[in-house]
Amino acid sequence: MMPRQNAFVSKRLRLAGILVILGLLVQALTLLWNHPLSFLAFLGLGGLLLFAGIVVYLFTLISAPKA
Repeated sequence: MMPRQNAFVSKRLRLAGILVILGLLVQALTLLWNHPLSFLAFLGLGGLLLFAGIVVYLFTLISAPKA
C-alpha cells in the first residue's frame, strides 16, 4: 500500500504530465492548421499548457515531503 504522501506526489506528477502532453498536442495540431491565428494558439494555448505542466512538476519536486 502506498503511503498518503506518495499518492499526493503521484497525483501531482500525473497532472503535470497531462498538462505537458496536452500542450504538445495543441502545438502539434496548430502546425497542421494554415491560418494566422494558429501561431497565437501555438504560443498562447500550447505554450501556456506546457509552461503550467513544467511549473507543476518543478513545484512538486520542491515541495515533496521528506521520507
